[in-house]
Amino acid sequence: MWSQALANDGAPFEALPFLQRSWNLSAQEIAAIERGDPVGKLLRRNADGEVAILGVIRLSRSKEEYLTWYRNVENYKLSPMVVEVGPIGNPPETEAADRLQLEPDEINTLRICQPAKCGAKLTGEEIERLRAGVDWSAPDAAARANLLSRQMLLDYAGAYWRRGHEGLGKYRSEDTAVDLAATFRGMLDASPFLRDSFPELFRELYDYRGAKPGAADEFVYWSRERYGFGLKPLVNLFHITIRKPQPAVVVIASKQIRSNHYFDGSLSLVLVADAPGGRSYLIFVNRSRVDLLRGGGFGGFKRKLFEWQLPREIKKQLLLIRKNVEGGPRG
Repeated sequence: MWSQALANDGAPFEALPFLQRSWNLSAQEIAAIERGDPVGKLLRRNADGEVAILGVIRLSRSKEEYLTWYRNVENYKLSPMVVEVGPIGNPPETEAADRLQLEPDEINTLRICQPAKCGAKLTGEEIERLRAGVDWSAPDAAARANLLSRQMLLDYAGAYWRRGHEGLGKYRSEDTAVDLAATFRGMLDASPFLRDSFPELFRELYDYRGAKPGAADEFVYWSRERYGFGLKPLVNLFHITIRKPQPAVVVIASKQIRSNHYFDGSLSLVLVADAPGGRSYLIFVNRSRVDLLRGGGFGGFKRKLFEWQLPREIKKQLLLIRKNVEGGPRG
């Protein structure tokens, strides 16, 4: 394979041949990228609810300028759907999630949550902490549930920083248990371009064992998102790893290490590669396992509608990113 040759012989990274060989982009799609248009492409959907999407856009900024923008998590609030974000240090500080507030419906979900019967994605230990730590008949039950939820989020992040995949545990929800470490490894196994082209980073992500305080180019952040359409609001936790395996390319791995609804796991791999004239190519690949797409519960028509929308949505997000990185629409 060409990507194996890249890893083995140290050939300089070139974005456009990489796209053609890894995902069979057509000449028309390559021409669109060179014009400055975004390209979105659905890669795969399978029975376990996994979907994969590719998005590419050319930026008029260098990869170093993009990284400066990216390291500020406040910049992730690209649209009204992202309500709030905040970084969580290593080790986590108590006030890191102070801005996170649950809505009344979410509090009620926690109130009735029981082992093996919970409307939120929580570990078995967290369910027991909620049952033991909140007096639901007390007038301040909602405030206590908020406080405990924030503390559990920070404890979860701290365990991940210390122990890596071993600190993730398993989600317990109404119909299934999800092993998050196994989920991430499955998504990595389905990403041969990363394994073949950047094997050291692949191994690091596959067998992540945590990080010491002050580790370079790693951070964790939380986000609160609201999508409407009858969907529940989300509280997510992401781990970011930034590596520069070759001078011409930076690879950013974003692992969703928890979400309170819908997602069993998500892995985004972003390549920011040199383009002529001091510009850069932004290559985005996301694999997500979504419980609504698992089996037949979402309905065949809705699944097809979801898949049809994905390429359009990734194009919109790429245009938003470019606008924010560049400070305005530029070619």
